Amino acid sequence: GHYLLFFKANQADAITAAFRKYSAKVLNKEQDKPSILGQLRKFTEQIRTQAKEKQRTREAVKDGR
Repeated sequence: GHYLLFFKANQADAITAAFRKYSAKVLNKEQDKPSILGQLRKFTEQIRTQAKEKQRTREAVKDGR
């Protein structure tokens, strides 16, 4: 939502404190979100390593017969 804030002319310190708190909240929100591309790269690497491990076990079973 949208908020309307009304300040009196002599409350400059209250205005700066309000904007400082708001900007800190906005910056922290952006930092908390993980990168989607980074997650995709991590998961594709995990899938590749799992596929290689499965292939190695299959080859070991064939050689063991």
